Amino acid sequence: MVLEAPFSAEELAARVEELLEKGSFLHQRLVGRSDAILELRDRILLIAPTPITVLITGESGTGKDIVARALHHYSRRSSHPFKAINCAAIPENLIENELFGHEKGAFTDARSQYRGIFEQSDGGTVFLDEIGEMPLAAQVRLLRVLEEREVTRVGGNQAISVDIRIIAATNRNLRKAVSEGAFRRDLYHRLKVAELDLPPLRQHREDLPLLLDHFVQQVSEEPSARYSGFSPAAMDLLLEYEWPGNTREVRNLVQHLAFLGPTGPVEPADLLPHLEQPPPPERHLPVATNKTPDQSERELIYFALLDLKREVADLRGLVEDRFEVGSARTPRPIFPAREHVAE
Repeated sequence: MVLEAPFSAEELAARVEELLEKGSFLHQRLVGRSDAILELRDRILLIAPTPITVLITGESGTGKDIVARALHHYSRRSSHPFKAINCAAIPENLIENELFGHEKGAFTDARSQYRGIFEQSDGGTVFLDEIGEMPLAAQVRLLRVLEEREVTRVGGNQAISVDIRIIAATNRNLRKAVSEGAFRRDLYHRLKVAELDLPPLRQHREDLPLLLDHFVQQVSEEPSARYSGFSPAAMDLLLEYEWPGNTREVRNLVQHLAFLGPTGPVEPADLLPHLEQPPPPERHLPVATNKTPDQSERELIYFALLDLKREVADLRGLVEDRFEVGSARTPRPIFPAREHVAE
């Protein structure tokens, strides 16, 4: 939208509102103030206005879909369709039909013509999530789309021109997949004209408090939400946690605590059952905090019981290991007999 003089106050206000909305898109969705996030935002704003193909890489849960939408939002195609498809969620025998469409009578159930995702997105952006799971046959046809900007429907022979931008994403190591013959080398290089590698949350832990606040605000308007914040010990635990599920795991944890968590502040005991590989509990004993003596005593008892539970499980494993299923032989002793040395 370009303003040409003379323009009215309403036109000026609409332009200002549009600019504010565009500027807030990234900050509202790609939350953080770390160097890693700030650099990622700058790269998105640099790449978005260009026509080039983009490959987004990163672990599961790092926000690849958010980055793809941001690239579309800040591009010249933002007023046209944005279509996303998960290549891992569609059976191999259907993915070509979803992407390229089909002609009437192409197969038994093809009772009418169908325009695929590429045709539906003409003028806009197609986001191919989990591109590393795409079958090799579909990879060949995708390469033609990238090189010639044409698609041919299943069962058809007419090449149809399409004006689309393709953004792909994966959590796989595509370079390794190429060496193993699971992904085409020419397609790999055609996709990674520009590459955005998203950092895992453990590499920018300083953004965690902002992420927690962001997701809390999303659920706080629900009448059944009862989130009351984190205790200092709980926050210490979260800051030291590795977050294998990244930002998605943070969101899911906040949603659980907001609706099913304690009515008071969240304590480490409330978090541990929901963390995949929590840090050792002895690092979070209730010392030098602003808790009441009763709260500190409860945490100390909890962690002591947790240690005891682990020791009992280890001991049970040793006992069960003494017996061999279906064997009548004498079980092995837990502790080997001491050798008697003649004096």
